[in-house]
Amino acid sequence: MSPSDKNEESVFLDGDFASAGSVRAAAVSRAVLYGKGVFTTIALYGGEPFEWLRHVERLAKNSLALGLELGPSAIEDLRNALTELAARNGTGDGKARITIFDLSAPKLWGGASDRHCSVLVQTSERPSATDPMALTVSPYLLNSSSPLAGLKTCNYLEPLLAKEEAARRGFDEAIRVNEKGIVTGCCLANLFWISRGGEVLRTPSLSTGCLPGTTRGYVADRLRVEEVEFGLEELRTDAEAIFVTSAVRGISPVGAVEGFEGLSSVPEEVSSIVPY
Repeated sequence: MSPSDKNEESVFLDGDFASAGSVRAAAVSRAVLYGKGVFTTIALYGGEPFEWLRHVERLAKNSLALGLELGPSAIEDLRNALTELAARNGTGDGKARITIFDLSAPKLWGGASDRHCSVLVQTSERPSATDPMALTVSPYLLNSSSPLAGLKTCNYLEPLLAKEEAARRGFDEAIRVNEKGIVTGCCLANLFWISRGGEVLRTPSLSTGCLPGTTRGYVADRLRVEEVEFGLEELRTDAEAIFVTSAVRGISPVGAVEGFEGLSSVPEEVSSIVPY
């Protein structure tokens, strides 16, 4: 696609820019059949990726965990492609996604793939900020012993279904607990809370099976954060103010949680720590 063609946005696929509608994936592949792949979603701030190093380090680690043969240097080379893609698409303050697919064909279904991995980069506008979020508790448990626990894989249907279930009940997000009844975070975001009296900032430990979000790490590097294993009742008793973090939205204050009472506003010095 010519850069002057504004009818359809461009993507970056395996070293080349192309129109989004033209890209294809091998039908008989582990990516298509099983969702085998990893991804990261990055906030763009003035066309530049926010917390790039943290994102690529997690992407490389997750790739290795799934046996995807793509080294960290190959991932690092994507930064120039991402910024050029953002410029082509006119994406300033927006978001980008990098996805690494396993295009090898499983023996169960035969066939062959010329490439083991494929790398796709996309950009888009970032959603605007909303009012303080309303949370519920998801009925779907997170399996902390799953081999996918803590990995951001393309097999992302479970957290999406959990969020959709919450939306059908009129909530923006949902708190999830694991099979042990320990709070892990939210469907598509990490969870933080300020303890009553404002003395401690807490977040679920990675041992709960929660995703090590990049914004979670950014906040933890700048504020004193205690990682804990709390059940729902402990959270309900302890939390004075709650917020969630994600790469695209930054910090989102929570105004209400179903079954919780008396939540306070998140202090400005906390909510403004992410610069978008």
